Amino acid sequence: MIDPALARSLVRLAGELGDLRDPWWIIGSTAVALHSVDPDGVDDIDLVVSGRDGALLLDRWGLANDAAPHPQFRSDHYARWSGTDIPVEVQGNFHLNEDGDWKLVTFATREEVLVDGASLFVPSGAELRELMHRFGRDKDLRRAALL
Repeated sequence: MIDPALARSLVRLAGELGDLRDPWWIIGSTAVALHSVDPDGVDDIDLVVSGRDGALLLDRWGLANDAAPHPQFRSDHYARWSGTDIPVEVQGNFHLNEDGDWKLVTFATREEVLVDGASLFVPSGAELRELMHRFGRDKDLRRAALL
């Protein structure tokens, strides 16, 4: 069962993403919840989009690109949108630093999950688990073990 605030946020978000040009995915704790597993809390919705769709969303929502340097993660377009009960972190052209090499995060799977009639997309459970292992943080490893 998805928390009502998360469900409202996801339905609102899905309505904002219908005209994107490229595939998009929800990852992180929200994706774990969409796989019907309790992630032990959802603080935000991690949305991975293409670079051009990231630019489009930041423009649509009037957000400044806050793609500040981070040792592990990098996006060409990054912002936090508070237009939903649970904030959305937009990550356009999302990269992960693996052993000093910045790798674009891509997915081979895209599974549709319906929340109150709204279509959301997540990687398969196996692919999400693999990504969380690549992240390597304690919270990600705990969530990966739940999948």
